[in-house]
Amino acid sequence: MEVTGGALASDKTYWYLVEFVWKRGKWIAADAPLEFDLVARTEDNDFVSLNRLSCSTASEILRIWMAPNGSKEKMIKEMRQSAVEWGAKIRRGRPSQEEAWQALHSRQSRRN
Repeated sequence: MEVTGGALASDKTYWYLVEFVWKRGKWIAADAPLEFDLVARTEDNDFVSLNRLSCSTASEILRIWMAPNGSKEKMIKEMRQSAVEWGAKIRRGRPSQEEAWQALHSRQSRRN
């Protein structure tokens, strides 16, 4: 970040402390029982503590919601909401023939 001149936005920055536990023949990500404080320097040269998230808490990365423990609940919820909003826009709008064709075919392919 120093190379690009960017500054850390502490309110948008978070971290996970992951411990992998062997459960039912698989490695599962779990919260590590250790207490750490991760700090970073802001553009004002102040040190701030960064937000530590639980392994079950999903975070958005490039419009995809992921959690270290593999939970897909938030991702499914957000994708469903996005699809509902998209469908409402198609119903309210006046799509061109090409847009209507694409909407029809993308809907049919999801049913298969």
